[in-house]
Amino acid sequence: VRDYGGHASIEMLRAAASAYWHQGADSLYLFNYDCHGPFPLRGDKRQALVEIADPKLLLYKNKHYFITKDVDRLLPSEGGDKQLPFLLEKAGDAQRFDFVVGDDLAEAEAIGMLKAVRLRVTVKEHDPKTQQVQIRLNDQEPGLPQVNANVLVFGYASARQGANHVDVSLDGPDGKGAPPLRIEGIELLIEYSGQ
Repeated sequence: VRDYGGHASIEMLRAAASAYWHQGADSLYLFNYDCHGPFPLRGDKRQALVEIADPKLLLYKNKHYFITKDVDRLLPSEGGDKQLPFLLEKAGDAQRFDFVVGDDLAEAEAIGMLKAVRLRVTVKEHDPKTQQVQIRLNDQEPGLPQVNANVLVFGYASARQGANHVDVSLDGPDGKGAPPLRIEGIELLIEYSGQ
């Protein structure tokens, strides 16, 4: 996760574990989890280890889902073995990115525990004057983004438990051509009340 902050946060570990449990994992094995930092484990590292062992302990805890990037930052066309990074080369190009969410967001919302679900998309050298980027989560527009440099954050993200997909397409102004757009990151951040 070096391109998503350098190390796996407790929210990232919760999200990964939740997705694996939802997909039917029988157990989780963490290779070299304890080899960095002080021993015995303490703080967030210890808390994460306890929480991810039990799907019930993960309920209504903040999570940070993300689409994995190639460790060498190679595009799929360059031999990269992950969905990201990805290059939309010209106007009209589009790509779908898949990920799994373990959280039952509908239930959490129904009982008032869900505070926010945000979709964050990071692109490289985005120029809104020459590139019109359309993003859809599960075939729905997530509203207008807050734009901070090359990061687009959508406050209304229609994620759901199970399989999800993000579609990203590129166009130019008034249907004209557009320079290439490199998609560097796609994240889903879930916040619960009381966290």
